[in-house]
Amino acid sequence: MNKSLLNKFKPKFISIDWKTIVNLVFWILFTLALIAFTLMFIIERNTVYAQKHELVPAALAGCQSINDIKTAISKGNITSGSDLAIAYTTMQTWAVLPLIDFSLMLFLNKNFSIAPANPADGWSIRSNQIDVAYSYMFITALIAIIALIIQLYVAIRMIRQNAIDKKLNLSLTFPTSSLNYRIFHIKMYMDFIVNLTIVFAFFNFISTLIVVGYWLLSWLMNLIVKKALKKDHIINDTWSSNKSDFLYLIFVMIFQTTYTILKSVFISKWGVNLDLIFQIILPIGTITIIIGLFIKNMLSSKVNSINKAIKSVEGNIKTFRTFYYVNGIDAINDFNFVEILPPMIKNRLTDTKVSKTQINELMQRLDTSIKFIEQHYSFDQKEKQFALYTIFTNTIKEEQLKEIENNALKIETYHTSKHRHG
Repeated sequence: MNKSLLNKFKPKFISIDWKTIVNLVFWILFTLALIAFTLMFIIERNTVYAQKHELVPAALAGCQSINDIKTAISKGNITSGSDLAIAYTTMQTWAVLPLIDFSLMLFLNKNFSIAPANPADGWSIRSNQIDVAYSYMFITALIAIIALIIQLYVAIRMIRQNAIDKKLNLSLTFPTSSLNYRIFHIKMYMDFIVNLTIVFAFFNFISTLIVVGYWLLSWLMNLIVKKALKKDHIINDTWSSNKSDFLYLIFVMIFQTTYTILKSVFISKWGVNLDLIFQIILPIGTITIIIGLFIKNMLSSKVNSINKAIKSVEGNIKTFRTFYYVNGIDAINDFNFVEILPPMIKNRLTDTKVSKTQINELMQRLDTSIKFIEQHYSFDQKEKQFALYTIFTNTIKEEQLKEIENNALKIETYHTSKHRHG
C-alpha cells in the first residue's frame, strides 16, 4: 500500500495519538458489551421472577410467580413440608433463564438444572447460580468502567502531552513509553485494571466470549497495521510486550471455563458440589486464590517492581560509577556490575567481535548521558528519575541517548520559560 496515499486518507485524530485512540475505542465497545449483557441479565431475572403463570399447583393458591412464592414462604404462609417441597420445586421449574443459563455453561445439557433430594436445597443452589451469574457480570462491567475512566484520563493526558511534544518539536524515534512520568505511572495502573477486568470476565461464559471478541478485534487491527505500515505492536500490549500476561489470561480462561463445565456435570449427575470440596481444601475459595495470585503477580512484576526500579535508579548509577571509576573497563569482569548495565551495553557484551575499547566508549557515553540528565532535569525530581530510569534501564542503541539528551534540552527550556512567565 502506498504510504503517502494511506496518510492522505488517515483520520486527523491519528496524528494526535492514534494508538491510544483506537485502543480506547476498542475498550469502549468492550465495556458497552459488558454493560449491555449485565442489564440483560438483570432484566431477564426480574422478568422471569415476576412472570405470572396460569397453571399453579393447588398448594400454592394465590402464588402465580416466583416472587409470589418467595413472599409467601418468607411470611410463613406456606409451612407444611409437602407444600414447601411443591413450592421449591415449582420455583425451579419456573426459573427458566436462557441467557443466564448460557453464561453458566448450563446450555450444554438440558438436564443440568439441579434437582437434589431436598427441593429446598435444590432451589437454594439454583437461585445462587442465578445470582452468581449476573453478579460476576456486574462486577466485570464495573471494573471495566473504572478501567475506561482511567483510559479516558490517560488519553486526554497523552493528547495534551502530544501537543506539547509537537510544540517543542521533540524527537520520538525510539520508544520511551512516555516522556511524562505521571502518564507512565498511571498507565501501569491502567494496564493492571484492564487485566483484572479480563480475569473477572473469565468467570462468566458470555463475558469470556466478549473478551475473545475484543482480542480478535485487537489482533486483526494489529495485523492490518503491520501489513499497511510495516509496524508491530500497535494496538494491544497483550498481543505484544506482555506475552506472559496474555498466556496467564488464556490459562485462567481455559481453567475457569473447564471448571464451570465439570462443576455442572458433577452436581447434576452425581450430586457432588466441587465448590464445597474446594472450599474445604482451600478455605478462601479457588476463585479468590486465582485472582489473588494474579493480582499479586501483576503488582509485583508490573507496578511495584518498576516503581522500585525508578526510585532506586540513582543508587544503581552510584554502583555503576563506583565499579567503573575504580576498575575501568575491567569492571565488566564482575557479574554484579554487568547485571545492572542497560541493554545497550549488555547486549554488546555477547558480541564476540566487539572490543573492550568499544565497550569502554559505550560506558563513557552512558556516564556522559547520565550527567547530562542530572544537569538538565533539575526542575522535577520524579521526571529526572524517570529519565534516568529510561537511560539506565531501557536504552537499546547509542542513538537513543542522543535523542533523549536533545529532548531534555527542549523540555528544560520549556519548563524554564513556563516558570519565568508563571
